[in-house]
Amino acid sequence: MLFMASIPLPQEINSMYTRKISILFLSVFAFLAIAVPHHTAYAATSSAILHITPGNGSYAAGTTLKVAITLDSPISAASVVKVVLNTTNLTYVSSDFTSSIFGQTVTAPSQNGSTITFALARFDTGYTGTGGLVGNLVFTVQSGTPTITIDQTNSQVVAYADSSQILASVTNGSYTVSTSKQSSLAQTGTDVLLYVAIAAALTAALFALSKLRPQKK
Repeated sequence: MLFMASIPLPQEINSMYTRKISILFLSVFAFLAIAVPHHTAYAATSSAILHITPGNGSYAAGTTLKVAITLDSPISAASVVKVVLNTTNLTYVSSDFTSSIFGQTVTAPSQNGSTITFALARFDTGYTGTGGLVGNLVFTVQSGTPTITIDQTNSQVVAYADSSQILASVTNGSYTVSTSKQSSLAQTGTDVLLYVAIAAALTAALFALSKLRPQKK
């Protein structure tokens, strides 16, 4: 009887295995709860910002305006960026991505009217940080009020973790057109010539009047 009492009964064996399986399940669940959600939470955070720099300034018509597009993505790593720009009173000249935080050009800059579109990527774990250079663009300033606007609806910053859209906001550029120094000098020269012409005309008129006066005998 004592020997028989020391042998676990089938019910006890089942209970023992059930407890071990439950402990193993809870351990795995706890590990996943700690490891996985942090990664997913970062990927779901839309905190990226695209900037136009400088965002303002005064430029003479016909001169060059060079702007940089930079990216802030402090939480989620970014692996792809697509930028759609709308411009007014500017003529697109060129672009430069040699120092870009995105090393590969997916779509070269293309222009459709006043809209410029391009896309870049990087094939590592993505970019995380602030002030990262996306690229430089060069324009010629026209008269009026030049502006560069990032189309937030059609632009994208893609997260490395899950390819989600993480672009949260944009900052744009608006500029004023100043009178160039050359134009000012030309205007000054024109004014001087006008004054000289007026003075000459007055001198001629006075001389003519002096001739019309009767001579004393």
